[in-house]
Amino acid sequence: MERQIERDLLEEALQANEASGPIPQSMRDEAAELFRQVKSAPELREDGWRAHEAG
Repeated sequence: MERQIERDLLEEALQANEASGPIPQSMRDEAAELFRQVKSAPELREDGWRAHEAG
C-alpha cells in the first residue's frame, strides 16, 4: 500500500511539473551555479570536514 501511495504522489508531482512548462535557462544556470558553490564550500568537502572536526 505504501509503494502505491509513493507512486501516486510521484505521478502527481510529474503531472504538476509538466503543467508548469519548461524551466527557463536562466533558472537552470542559477541552480547550476548555486550547486557548484555549495559543492565547493570548504566546510562541505571531506578534507575540510575532517579539519573542522579536529579543530
